[in-house]
Amino acid sequence: MGSASDTIECDAGGFYLHSEFSGELPTYQQIVYLHEEEKWFHMLKNWPAYSTEPSLRTKTSRRIWRGIPPSLRGEVWYTLSGGAQHHRDHPTLYRDILAKVPQAECNAHIASVGRDARRTFPEHLCFRDQAGLQALSDVLIAVALYCPSVGYVQGMNFIVAALLLHAPPERVFHIVVCMVQSMMDGYFEEGLPQFMADSECMGRCLKTCPLTASLSEHLGRLGVFPLMYTPKFFMSVFLLVLPFPTAMRVFDVLFWEGMEVLFPVGLALVFLGKDHLLKQQQAERAVGVLIRPSGDMATADTLMNTACGPIRGALPAEAVHTLRLQCRAALDCPRKPLAPVPMTRPPGDTELQSPGPVAGPSAEPESPSREPAQPTQEEPGITGERVRTERGDPPPPPDRT
Repeated sequence: MGSASDTIECDAGGFYLHSEFSGELPTYQQIVYLHEEEKWFHMLKNWPAYSTEPSLRTKTSRRIWRGIPPSLRGEVWYTLSGGAQHHRDHPTLYRDILAKVPQAECNAHIASVGRDARRTFPEHLCFRDQAGLQALSDVLIAVALYCPSVGYVQGMNFIVAALLLHAPPERVFHIVVCMVQSMMDGYFEEGLPQFMADSECMGRCLKTCPLTASLSEHLGRLGVFPLMYTPKFFMSVFLLVLPFPTAMRVFDVLFWEGMEVLFPVGLALVFLGKDHLLKQQQAERAVGVLIRPSGDMATADTLMNTACGPIRGALPAEAVHTLRLQCRAALDCPRKPLAPVPMTRPPGDTELQSPGPVAGPSAEPESPSREPAQPTQEEPGITGERVRTERGDPPPPPDRT
């Protein structure tokens, strides 16, 4: 008997054709990626210089904003996140957790992890297969047991699934541990303190940025507040909002600049949706425009160029950093110190290792635009539901420069 992959057509990224994520890369973009790969191979051979020397670091930043080639994404993310260093410091940690923790200790969260795993990218071949679902569940359970103050929270499943399409489970575990303990510290702990502070910051950014101030007033009159859309913006790093290829571009910059890149991306979405938003007279429909962007709002090059160009020009990274600090203080959010503003943050690791096998396809398809719509009950989302764990001691355009 043939498998599902024998009878169902899929795109190059592993998504079923005609799904919301399906679509092939245009020929010109495939050529661009080949062109970019040559430059990235040169960069990776000289990574200490490209990640530290000011002139070369500027070029690295520009190329990251333009998109890391999909074939190299997992390796670059593994390094920039600090996952490679964490893996070297704890070489057998992932396997030890899965092998030594009694099954009974997993009961507190295994049911929720299993349920959400089956709802994670269900139209991707990797997660229609038992091996892919097992890898997703294993990483989520291992992170929950290693970080008991975090446990498992909805939204983490989409982040882990996206990473598994670019890196093997053991590397993904170390990447996610670094994410929840550093750049996303406070996002998944009890009360979601940093997420609440960042939602408040998003509102202040909308009011402060000259390009979105009038839209902030319009949304306020409709009764639209940041907490109505920031769960899908921030807690899943836009994976539940943007087409998959566009969200991967956001991930590229996230691992280079940290969480503060999500603010210019969010502001760019609002700015690009201006015409749609101003036509709306109901809060629900306005929120639908933001969480189901269509047309240029969701196009990778347009969105990222807008975030890096006009938005950053109107509201510099330093201003976002200051507003974020103010919101943390206002909400009494005693978390770890925030990373410095972009272009001054040292890389998480300066040594790149040879890539390992991945859990699924890494090439990404272009996705068709999606019309603004309200989520249905069947739509996967983020509710902030958390599952506590028992505390144990496991252990674009081508770069022309």
